[in-house]
Amino acid sequence: MYTPEELNANLELIRGFVSQAKDELYDIAERFTSMESAKWAYYISKEVVNPVTGETTTEYLDASHVGDPDVTITEIDFKELSDINQNILGFYDKTIKSLYDAIRSPQFKNLYGEDAQQELLAELTSVNTVSTGGIRMLDMVTNLKACYDDAITERLHQFVNKYVRENTPGLSDEKKEKLIYSINTWLENQNAFGDIGAIETWLGLASNSKSSLIRLM
Repeated sequence: MYTPEELNANLELIRGFVSQAKDELYDIAERFTSMESAKWAYYISKEVVNPVTGETTTEYLDASHVGDPDVTITEIDFKELSDINQNILGFYDKTIKSLYDAIRSPQFKNLYGEDAQQELLAELTSVNTVSTGGIRMLDMVTNLKACYDDAITERLHQFVNKYVRENTPGLSDEKKEKLIYSINTWLENQNAFGDIGAIETWLGLASNSKSSLIRLM
C-alpha cells in the first residue's frame, strides 16, 4: 500500500516526464521546420535572453534569416538525424502510448483519483496536431518521424548530386542529370519497396550490413 506522500511523488514524476516530453518534441518540431526551410541542409538558430529572468533559450528560424546578426547556422549530418530518430523519437514512440494506457486504466484511477487521471490524460492529448487516435503527443511523434524520413531522403539526394558532379568528369551535364535521377529513384524504391532500412544502414545509421544494397554500394 502506498502512502499519500509516495503517491504524490509518483504524480510529480509523471508530470515531469510529460512536461519534458513536450519540451523535447516542440524543440525538434521547431528545428525540423527550420531545416525544411533550408532544404534539410542546415538549421538556423539564435540565442534569446529573457530580459526578466535572464534565462537563455534557443529560437529556431527559417532560411530567410540567414545573414541576420547573431544567427547561427548548423549543418546537419546523418549522425545527428539518426540520434534524434532513435534516441528521442523512438523512445517517446514506445513510452507515450504505454503511459497513456496506464493512466487511463481503472487501477490508476483507484490509486490517484479521477482528477489526477483526467489532468494527465488532458496533458497527453493537448499537443496542437490533428489526431486520429486521441493521443496527440503520439501523433506528433509520428509526424516528426515522417519529417525525419524527408530529411534523410533529401540529404541522400544532395549527397548523390554532389558525388556524381564531382566524380564523373567524362559525362555531359545531361548525362549527369540522368544518372543522378536514376540513382535517386532506385535508392528510394529499394528503401520503400525492397530492402527496408537499407538506406539508413548504408549511411551508417544501423548495424545490419548483410543487405544486398549495402554490398552493392
